[in-house]
Amino acid sequence: MAGLKEQSWLSSDQRGWPDSLYRFEHVEGAAAILNSGVLLSRAEAQRRGWIRKDCAAADILNQTPDRWKDCVRLYFRPLTPMQYNTEGHRPTGEYARQASCPVPVVFKFSAASILTRSTTRFSDGNLAATSRVSVGDDIGFLSSIPFYMVYHNTWMPAEQKEELTFRRHAEAIVPNELRLTALRAVLCRTTAEMETLLYLLSDGAKDRWAKCIGTKASLFYRHWSYVESVTLTNEAAVFMFHPSSRTPGPFAAEARFVVLPSRKAYLWKNDIFYTTKAAKFGAARAGSALRVGLAHAGRPSDYKVELRLDSELAYANSHHEDSIPF
Repeated sequence: MAGLKEQSWLSSDQRGWPDSLYRFEHVEGAAAILNSGVLLSRAEAQRRGWIRKDCAAADILNQTPDRWKDCVRLYFRPLTPMQYNTEGHRPTGEYARQASCPVPVVFKFSAASILTRSTTRFSDGNLAATSRVSVGDDIGFLSSIPFYMVYHNTWMPAEQKEELTFRRHAEAIVPNELRLTALRAVLCRTTAEMETLLYLLSDGAKDRWAKCIGTKASLFYRHWSYVESVTLTNEAAVFMFHPSSRTPGPFAAEARFVVLPSRKAYLWKNDIFYTTKAAKFGAARAGSALRVGLAHAGRPSDYKVELRLDSELAYANSHHEDSIPF
């Protein structure tokens, strides 16, 4: 894999791709993985009841042989077609194949650590395409994978779209489970989503993984609705949304507040909420700032807040007036 970094068809932004293997999860699933310290196969995660949100399309799963559901699967690249089809908050009916990952978090694993294991296998494309995909377990097969197609990252001509989509889903396949010893980074789309991930972690997981967690916008498509930043005070919670969403709504939006230590709850709702607003005179859309005042809650110094769009988590955190913002 090291030689791939020198290939002329890789852009400067892609030079680091061959060093890593990638996986993305909705933020709640990402937190569950970090809290447990292990990435399970789909079959085992289902047996344990650990899948809180399934980001995979049902028809694709039905096409995938069961033996691969007993494996942990990592992509050779970020920004797969699956991520394109599922990323971000979109209104009902706007997702391809009705599978969604509203708040994706990208895991980066050391490629050298995982690819050199005797039990690791490799696919040269999408494992659901049973009639054409090949799987191998040695250096010869790994070297035969057409990585110039796997890493292809520009516009796809119509006559190549099917082939490139197939290749972009090439995978490294690990049986049963994967301990997180090879985990190198956990990357979020925005600071607000990083705050959400950290909030969902146990104290032990936060101590263990905080140094690995950060943001890297280039690992995400960023075409759809999401929260960019949040300001929490005792006066209000202010949510800033991505201003260029292709799917600004409408959403059924809910912000739930729990005052501490009384645990008294307050709810803000808007069943027809848009994350952007159209500017005048045909200009580009402007990002909406949702401000939820807290006077009715007694301007609490300590509280928890959770924002959902169409019941999907968009942001979660706690505010403590005497704390220093992360």
